[in-house]
Amino acid sequence: MKHLKLLLRACFLLLPASILQAQNAPPCPAPEPPGAESCDATCVYCYLDGYQGTNNGTPSGGNTLCGQIAIHNDQWFGFTAGTPSITIDLVTSNCQNGDGLQMAIFNQCSDPDAIICHPGAGGLGNQTLSLSYDGYVPGKSYFLMIDGWAGDVCDYTIVISNGSIIAQPPATPDSIIGPSNPCRFSNVVYEVPPVANAGYYQWSVPPGASINGQSNNLLIPAPEGHKVTITLGNTNGNICVQSGNACNPPSVQVCKPVIVAPPPTVTLPKLTICHDDSPYTWEYPPYTVLSNPGNYNLSTFLPSADGCDTILNQIIVIKQPLLTNLGQIILCQGDCFQLDTQSFCVPGLYSATLTSVNGCDSNVIFAINVANTGTASQINAPQGQMLNCLVTSLELNAASVNNTSRIWKNMAGDTLGNGTSITVTEPGFYTLEVKSTLPGASCTGLGKILIKRNNYPPPVTASGGILDANHPTVQLQGNSILSGMLYQWTGPNGFTSNLKKPIVSVPGFYTLTVTNPQTGCSTSITVEVIQMI
Repeated sequence: MKHLKLLLRACFLLLPASILQAQNAPPCPAPEPPGAESCDATCVYCYLDGYQGTNNGTPSGGNTLCGQIAIHNDQWFGFTAGTPSITIDLVTSNCQNGDGLQMAIFNQCSDPDAIICHPGAGGLGNQTLSLSYDGYVPGKSYFLMIDGWAGDVCDYTIVISNGSIIAQPPATPDSIIGPSNPCRFSNVVYEVPPVANAGYYQWSVPPGASINGQSNNLLIPAPEGHKVTITLGNTNGNICVQSGNACNPPSVQVCKPVIVAPPPTVTLPKLTICHDDSPYTWEYPPYTVLSNPGNYNLSTFLPSADGCDTILNQIIVIKQPLLTNLGQIILCQGDCFQLDTQSFCVPGLYSATLTSVNGCDSNVIFAINVANTGTASQINAPQGQMLNCLVTSLELNAASVNNTSRIWKNMAGDTLGNGTSITVTEPGFYTLEVKSTLPGASCTGLGKILIKRNNYPPPVTASGGILDANHPTVQLQGNSILSGMLYQWTGPNGFTSNLKKPIVSVPGFYTLTVTNPQTGCSTSITVEVIQMI
């Protein structure tokens, strides 16, 4: 048996480095080492049945498994399933605390939890634990974790009492299913029927191609690895696959020659578009939008069911427009210019289409200029249009617009000025009348703004207290029903505090000033602290 193990490991030394690196756990060297202290560090024990050891590793303090195992001094063993149903017995002896062991099986090291656990129990030292599972995939590697119950340390023997953990060599994969003449740069699915006893599938493709978006030589764990998506390059070659498992050398490689083909090309007839029919959207992806006159050479790829995209070409011609220039049209704000059935109301350069009974329609171009009385009469006020104890005056501003006159008035109708700004100190409504004169139009506008005032002091309550032999300190009480207020206490001996309820020990009069930071208005109230003898 020992010679068979050595021969098997010698075969694995001949595997490509990409296979050994891609495996989660390689086969263990001879002689087999003690169990690893982490799953990622273990190897696969090809003859785990009868293994003897002691769980005296470094305490790990790991996670809780299956909601019932708290890891303490764990050891890890990789193994391959030989049958779908396997029972693993853990025969314990010489337990230091008499509590025994616990164990769990992981599907792979990266899984957050085990697929099955035996939690053990206190007082089970020197007894046998059994863990049965019926969902193993023959050939696939799994990971056994052995841990001391509450940190107990025991000698143990691993016994396979049902099933087998000696995986049989995987068969040679059947022929690869997939196209022999894929288009270059296409994504194509290739697969082989699942291989019994396969722990992994090793795929390789020609240079420039990739497997599942990764490299061109990739090891993929079973059972998923029998099907891959290959992104072809522009190089012909072989797509190859072989199966293997951790305790057997890989099978004979099966290959499928592929010859990548250039995509077919289709040229559509030239299409001429009148300018008034633009913008024109090409009906093929990426649905190019054409707006300006000219000749356009468009090209795209059309996907097909066999993975070969068709190159589609077409020339689109957008004819030059027939133009009529109406020049500049002056409008008052709110008015519109009517052309045929279309209305134009905002400033800008326009090109309108007039319908023709034959050929391409003609375009009419013109400019709209609006006497900007709306913008000129817009009143701007800083600080939220509010007078208060901090802000006793506000400057009202209007935009400076050419060819525009202004008159500022208060709500009594009094004229306050004719500039771009005025300063106000009283609340109320203010209006701005503007008149804009442009060639061909005389327009007026009116702006109105309400200035408010808030100079109300914040409501405040406060109270002092009594000092005596049993109460050497007292807490001053200050409050306002308004939130966000600033509190400031002053008192005897230069006392100051910005707390709402400071604690003091000196008798006398204390003054609380509460300030509204939004308005600058404040209220003060004085309370007394009395010293009782």
